[in-house]
Amino acid sequence: ITAEALDAADIIINMSGYPGARALGDLSKVEDWDVPDPYGSDPEAYQRIFEIIQTRVWDLIRRLREQDDISASRKKKNKERI
Repeated sequence: ITAEALDAADIIINMSGYPGARALGDLSKVEDWDVPDPYGSDPEAYQRIFEIIQTRVWDLIRRLREQDDISASRKKKNKERI
């Protein structure tokens, strides 16, 4: 991954198995997801890992929407003050 891509990202999900600071530098926008590597496992293990990742993605979407709602609410309040 390039430095430009890292700079352009709003959030970086790290599933490398290494802490984000070690793998990607000291970046505040890195979120480490400790997800087991199913390589070489049976199909059921792949399904379980898929479900773990899917759950985390939906949680991330929810959190980002909440942050966006909070940001929009603050902007609205600031406009009303003007």
